[in-house]
Amino acid sequence: MKKRTLIDSLPVMAAARLATVLRPRPGRKKYTAVLTADLHTDADPYRDRTDILRRAFAGVTKKFGRVNAFVMAGDMTNCGDEKEYRLLQKLTRRYLRAALIVPAFGNHDAWHHSDHPNYEIAWRLFRDCCADFGHKVTENYYACADGYCNFIVLGTERTMHNCTFLSDKQLQWLEAELRRCVKERKTILVINHQCLRNRNGGDDGWEEEGQAAASDRIDALLTEYAGKAKSRVIFVSGHKHALNGNCVERAGENLIHLNLPSFEYGNGKTEEHRGAAAVLEITGRKNANLYFYDFIRQEKISL
Repeated sequence: MKKRTLIDSLPVMAAARLATVLRPRPGRKKYTAVLTADLHTDADPYRDRTDILRRAFAGVTKKFGRVNAFVMAGDMTNCGDEKEYRLLQKLTRRYLRAALIVPAFGNHDAWHHSDHPNYEIAWRLFRDCCADFGHKVTENYYACADGYCNFIVLGTERTMHNCTFLSDKQLQWLEAELRRCVKERKTILVINHQCLRNRNGGDDGWEEEGQAAASDRIDALLTEYAGKAKSRVIFVSGHKHALNGNCVERAGENLIHLNLPSFEYGNGKTEEHRGAAAVLEITGRKNANLYFYDFIRQEKISL
């Protein structure tokens, strides 16, 4: 039987092997959020990757029935194509049961065809996708909430190959949202497709394309406001298609950096654990359980 350890007893690097953040109290109603990234939905409904997503969405429903929240931390589509968004929406409507779906804008979503990038079209399609999931957005970044979590969703403001560009306006908005959210006793999830450059094993040099301009500032804001928060703050990213010891990093008493594997490609190398995601279960305001799960194999993942 795998040993579970309180996150408060773990050093920063050992937290990468996190199985339990805080033990939920048995017998109390549980809040469940499934956190995914890099779905890379294809326009062809008959390709293998579509079947993988179909099985993965159905696996979430098989495991939990209806979840409270389902997060897609960027690269929901492969090329930001309208047909890809339509297929994604069709798959979620048919196979997924979620009270709240939270989409984020990744570099693939911002391309609108990798050979002929068009940011304005890509942004319009993302806005329409958000509307389909119940979010009326005026920017490619937005905030939403439910009874247990505040979701602060960041998004690139330019089409770039492998990174993101966040304007000073967006970063000021992020700080204002953090300042507002730390006053509430809710878990705060800050969602950005790419991880920060000095977290989760590094960002592999994306600073050459603009990520570093925002990375250190975001890191400082997270550290500052996690110190003021009445609950935990989780920075959720993807992009690396990784499933290893760097996926979870404890950066402070209330701050966790969570880098997600690809929901489509698994670990991105051997394609092991396709349909993998993180699960956040909350019981009460202080008790939470965080772990990785393979929704196709229907088994927990040990890192």
